[in-house]
Order: sequence, then structure tokens, then C-alpha cells
Amino acid sequence: NGGDHMTNGIPNPNYGWGRMNLSHSFADDMQNNFAFWDVTQGLATNDMREYYILVNENKPLRITLDWTDREACPEPTCAGTAPKLVNDLDLVVTDTNGQVYYGNDLTAPFNDQPDRRNNVERVEVSTPVPGYYTIQVRGYNIPVGTQDFALVASYENMNSLLGCVSMNIPNPANIVC
Repeated sequence: NGGDHMTNGIPNPNYGWGRMNLSHSFADDMQNNFAFWDVTQGLATNDMREYYILVNENKPLRITLDWTDREACPEPTCAGTAPKLVNDLDLVVTDTNGQVYYGNDLTAPFNDQPDRRNNVERVEVSTPVPGYYTIQVRGYNIPVGTQDFALVASYENMNSLLGCVSMNIPNPANIVC
């Protein structure tokens, strides 16, 4: 989630989302700038989990979804078939104004190209709109059983500026304020 960008754009087929940088991956103030979820009760096809964070505009917002995919059909049985992704999850982030971002969709409008190839998806907003963000992880295609996942968000929390205000949210336990 905190990798340093390299050349040739992101994500890149050779180095993904950049060179690992632990100081960017773990924020100085873990309470206000870092949230993570390790979901061991995975998703089936058409399942969804939803989380909420309160974001300030002073720092970029980065949200990364990652999962260990099932083994694909081995070569030569499946030679020439692509992509090799078996279980497909989707990261969908919605800002406080309703702007939707899909994981790995790097061009405007940022919500028309779902990623069907990678088991790492990221949404990065360089200048986020302050307010609540909804993070959804959706099970697009999980042919057998369920798929566990990990989710991390790094951002500047507005809690110290606004306090945590009440919202009409179906599962308030998923709010990080």
C-alpha cells in the first residue's frame, strides 16, 4: 500500500504498485492514518463486505485489496487461456460526494474498467474530498467456496478535526473514525 512509484506508470506488469517502502506502508500515527482488515471469512460470488473511513484532504488516500488466488489450470492443459485469475474480487470505493472508484481503474471516470486480471487492486486518490468514504469488497467470481482477503487503507483521518459524527450506516462496527 505504501510502495514508491517507479517509472512507466502504475500498476506496472514488472513491479506492480512500486518498490516496497515500509515507512510509507505503516503510518507514523497508526491510530489516525492506517486501517486494515484481515478477512478470514471470505466472500462467495455476489457477496459483499462494506467498511467506512473518515478522510481529510491533506494527504493522499490509498486503499489496497489483496488475496491469495487459487491455483489456475496447469499448462499445457490450459495453454493459451488468459487470464489465469481464478477468484475475482472487486474493490469499489465511493467518496462522500458519490464519486465511485474501481480498483486499478486509473483513467477517468475511474469506475468503468473493473480489473479481471490481478489479485491486487488499489484505489489511489491524490487529493481526496474530505468526508466519509465507503469501501466495498465484492465477490465477482469465486467458482468454489469462498475467498479470504486483506484490505488496508492509509489516509489522514478527520477524527481529530471533526470528531466522529453519527451516520445512518447498517453496520456501525465497520466505521473507522
